[in-house]
Amino acid sequence: MNFLPDYGTVEGPLGTPCTDAQAFALDEILKNIPAADRVVNKAALPSALTTLEIGERADVSWISTESIDRYREVVLAKGLDDSHFKMNPLVPLGHDYFAPPVGKAMWWKSHETGKRKGIIAKTHYPPRPESWTAGKAWQPDECFALIQSGLLAAKSIGFISLKSREATEEERAAQPRLNRVIEKWLLLEYSVCPIGVNQEATVQAISKALNLDISPATLKAFGASDPAPERPDLERIPFTTLAETIASIHRQVERLDAVAIANQLAQEALEKRQGRV
Repeated sequence: MNFLPDYGTVEGPLGTPCTDAQAFALDEILKNIPAADRVVNKAALPSALTTLEIGERADVSWISTESIDRYREVVLAKGLDDSHFKMNPLVPLGHDYFAPPVGKAMWWKSHETGKRKGIIAKTHYPPRPESWTAGKAWQPDECFALIQSGLLAAKSIGFISLKSREATEEERAAQPRLNRVIEKWLLLEYSVCPIGVNQEATVQAISKALNLDISPATLKAFGASDPAPERPDLERIPFTTLAETIASIHRQVERLDAVAIANQLAQEALEKRQGRV
């Protein structure tokens, strides 16, 4: 196996680690899905609450929202099928099955607040056990510290699209960027990650973490204690996408006069050979 046994004892039908029960259940589901549609998606969607401290080694996060992502898709919360995930709800770091998981999902639930709708989940990051090798890093410690600092402010869902469709004309008129709607999906896992697919949602997630948008009453209903006080002294970190960075580099390169640079280098080399430098 090319993954750790923590994630499962066998390789599932789509190459992801599974328990035996998960593999058989997934195989039954896939019988009704055309082979062309059997794509494992790992869409890094932002968390609104990953800096939330609830008096324990845990966070309460948005693991998926109905905002349009960079693939111009929307994943509908009501379409969640968690039958596969709940058999072994481990949380890796960045979908890395070669490394031990950093946490475990304690609960997950559809939630709506204001204009935001999606799936929220509580992730627990266990403390270092006494039997752990002395001097060896305990990744849940490192991961949780980065989450508390706001440097791991996103969650990423790995899922299979079970039913999807093109956006309607009415939907595109309301949201021109929207291309496809995923109506039903099978959650395989969700991971901790640093950057979300949806730039706008990711920025809001970092700032929203300083001004919580899930009420204490909602958190208590799920067994969480009161959140920590807000930190207005924390600096809000802007985010620039890779695509924007590459586009900026291209613009800078296009401004360069390659011929002039080549002539200058050739002239300098000639003068050096002639002893003028």
